[in-house]
Amino acid sequence: MKRESLGTIDILCASKSHQAAILYFHGFPGPFESLAEGQFRVVDHVFASISDRFDFFYPLYTIKKQSSFSFLQSIEDGRRALDFVLEKKRYESVVLVGQSWGAVVGLPLIEEYSFKQTILVTPFLYLPLGELGADLVKTYSHLYPDLLLPEFIPNLVDEFWELARCHQPMKYLNIVSNRTSLFAASDDEVISLNRIRELCRKLTDLKLIVLERQTHLIQDRSHLGKLIKN
Repeated sequence: MKRESLGTIDILCASKSHQAAILYFHGFPGPFESLAEGQFRVVDHVFASISDRFDFFYPLYTIKKQSSFSFLQSIEDGRRALDFVLEKKRYESVVLVGQSWGAVVGLPLIEEYSFKQTILVTPFLYLPLGELGADLVKTYSHLYPDLLLPEFIPNLVDEFWELARCHQPMKYLNIVSNRTSLFAASDDEVISLNRIRELCRKLTDLKLIVLERQTHLIQDRSHLGKLIKN
């Protein structure tokens, strides 16, 4: 896996000149680079099983200096990652995968490119983002106290409200014309399964797949490879 710098972000690439590619946006924006790379190790073995058919791109849209963090910057970095993939080669098809926060980063790209397939994994989409932000800050503060410095938390809450003011990822689900699947975790501690089910009732074209005994991070991603293969 080769790591390339795109300026404000890096991207991990496995490019073997296939005609199709996977663009995978991870969760944990901002200072969570160690977790983002840890999650890559979880998905790496899944996509290794389909590496004979797909090139693979995994952006690390992270900012190590917490005081300079911006949610909106990571969304711009997502566009930069797509440009990189499309400039790399004229692919016949690209599959978009958005995990948690990665769904927020990836969905705006459907206005710019027609993806063959969209896969959302425990997506960070539902509820007004500003209201959800304060609750998530508390959740992450509890789950990852070594990653969220106390002085960073007020800035993170402000970022959620700014994001809510100018960016609503839910609207993009209404214009997706390709196959869209959503993986939900039965024991998700961040976005509850009930909220995901409510979302799917409003968007009948969305295929919901519930993974039992899995939490928000979903350590078992084998279903992803099977879905993409089909």
